[in-house]
Amino acid sequence: MAAEHSIFSLSLGRHLSLPEKLECAAEAGFKGFELYFDDFFNFAASYTPSAHSAFPPSSSIQRAEQELLAAAYIRDLCASLGLEIICFQPLRDFEGWRYRSAESLRKRREAQWVLSIARELGTDLLCLASNVQPRFSPSMAGPSRAEWERQAVEDLRWIADEASREEYRLDDGRGMRVAFESLAWGAYSYTTAQAWSLVSRADRPNLGLILDSFNALAREWADPTSRYSGGRLPNGPRSLQRLTDLISSLPAEKIFLLQLADANLPLPHLQKEFEDVNLTPSLLLRWSRTSRLFPLESERGAYLPVVEFTKAVHKTGFRGMWSVEVFNEILDDESAWGRPLATRGFESLRKLEKAVEEAQWKGDMVRATL
Repeated sequence: MAAEHSIFSLSLGRHLSLPEKLECAAEAGFKGFELYFDDFFNFAASYTPSAHSAFPPSSSIQRAEQELLAAAYIRDLCASLGLEIICFQPLRDFEGWRYRSAESLRKRREAQWVLSIARELGTDLLCLASNVQPRFSPSMAGPSRAEWERQAVEDLRWIADEASREEYRLDDGRGMRVAFESLAWGAYSYTTAQAWSLVSRADRPNLGLILDSFNALAREWADPTSRYSGGRLPNGPRSLQRLTDLISSLPAEKIFLLQLADANLPLPHLQKEFEDVNLTPSLLLRWSRTSRLFPLESERGAYLPVVEFTKAVHKTGFRGMWSVEVFNEILDDESAWGRPLATRGFESLRKLEKAVEEAQWKGDMVRATL
């Protein structure tokens, strides 16, 4: 199988500098790097270019110039380490705002700026995470689903068309792409099927999907509350089958990014929050921020069916990088920053790769006997 491996910058700890994270990733054997907005902008805020700026220190022009220079520095550092920035992410809460509203115009300006930074970073992929703003919830008298979807499709078309402009083309000739994912706690788009519906309706060649094992399985298979034993929905097997059937039917060329994470049930100090309650979007977000693990870390309580998810993606013909994207309270533990997390992440992907190969072999053997 021999997939190349990537890691999300936040998965290396919250407090290391961006150059330190890049060095840790390269030393562990990663070839790819997902760059988190916060990691980049925190680095850029303190970056001091060697040349003196022609603009006043407090001006927005100088800040923009500093961010572009910082992006070029990170691009060159990655090249020296043998790393590829596979995406810049995430642009949040972009789609579905009322046309030409203040929010819509502000998000479009933000999109244009981060596309410019992505170009300087040398990456051809900008990631969008589905809108989670509560005002979009039907319970908050938001727009109807049909109204929201129409506007969301138009917004995805706009950003794909904007990204295709020549000014964002990389020096090596690659055009900019945009990848969209449903967050499990999204207001209207929270499943893989919904994300694929929006992307396919928008119908742009440079617009594709992010397939994220945690977001998909957390919404469509798992339930970490105390309502059900084992942390899964009663109809979990049927839901998993529907999900993997959908994934395996997707065109490989529309899968722009594969993100992999596992999870444990809520830790003891969090269990009270998850007792005898329905699984709400806010609880899903809480679970995501505190309980993600690297794939197949069963010794730490990992229990999601990540092998089945990944096998379905591989079945499409997707051969891009496998990227780990983990958030966990351990990211605040100084002893775990950097190299230990990088090593855990890399080893987990190797373990997952072997497990997927074995699962495929067993499936082939069963089919051969039929």
